[in-house]
Amino acid sequence: MTIQAISSSALALYLTPCDLQARGLDPGNLDLPQAMALAREACQSAGLPLPEPLEIEAFPDKAGILVFAQLRPAPPLVFSFPGLPELLDGLALLPEAPKSAQVTYWQNQYYLTLRTGGQELPPAWHEFGTEECSLGREEGTGPGDPILCAEDLIRLYLAIRQAI
Repeated sequence: MTIQAISSSALALYLTPCDLQARGLDPGNLDLPQAMALAREACQSAGLPLPEPLEIEAFPDKAGILVFAQLRPAPPLVFSFPGLPELLDGLALLPEAPKSAQVTYWQNQYYLTLRTGGQELPPAWHEFGTEECSLGREEGTGPGDPILCAEDLIRLYLAIRQAI
C-alpha cells in the first residue's frame, strides 16, 4: 500500500492487486464500504485524524486501486433568534468562543451561522434559538446581510462571559 499526503486533510492511496489480495479483496468487486475501510486504514497509517465525514473517490482497475480520501468539515449550523437578547443569551451558553461564526439579519430575525466541529451544543441552547435546517447549508451562511463577523462575535462572547 502506497500512501501520499496531498494536504493536511487529504491523501491518495494506491493498492496493488497483491495488497488487495492480502486483505481478501478483489479490485473488480470492491464496494464502497470496503473502499471506505481502506481509506480509514490509510488515514490512521498516515496519522490523519478521522472525523466525519470522510469523502472518498475510488478508481479500481486490474492493476490495483487508486483511492482519494479527503476530510470534510461538518456543514455549518444556522440558528434563528427572534431578538438580540435571545442571541446574546444563547451565546452565553457556549462553552467557548465561536471561532468560525457569523450573525446576519433578515426579515426581523437574527441568524447565527456556527461551525461546531461536530461538538454538541448545550441542551438549553434551543430555548433561545431555532435551528434552520434548510438555510445556509450550501452557502455556509444564514440569509441576509452580515452584521457581526467571527472576530466581533469572539469579542462579544468574551464580554458576555466576563459579565457573568
